[in-house]
Amino acid sequence: MARLSTITHQVSAFDVAEGSYILAQAAWKFPPGTVFAAEVDPGVGGGARAIVLETADGKIFIAPDNGLFSGVMDDLGIASIRVITDPNLTAKGKTAPFEGLGSTDP
Repeated sequence: MARLSTITHQVSAFDVAEGSYILAQAAWKFPPGTVFAAEVDPGVGGGARAIVLETADGKIFIAPDNGLFSGVMDDLGIASIRVITDPNLTAKGKTAPFEGLGSTDP
C-alpha cells in the first residue's frame, strides 16, 4: 500500500530556490525507496523537460528540470538522472507533466 504525504503547499509563488531548499531539508527524513513528485515552476507551461533523479541514498525525485533538485543533489548525492522522453509518459499534445497539477484535463 502506498502512503502519500505532502511536504508543503506554502512555497512562495514561482520561487524555485525556496522550493529546492524546502525539498532538500525534508527529503533526508524519508526512507530509501521514497518517491517524490515536486513542482515549483517559474511559469506554468514554461517548457521545462521532466526529469527523474535517483539519489545516492536510494530516493527517487520527479520534477521539471528547472533547478528544483539543486539542494537535493548537494545534500543526498546523485546516483542517476534521466530525462523522461517517452511520449506516452509526457502526454505530448495534451497537458504536459507538471503543467498545472490540479488540472482536470485528460
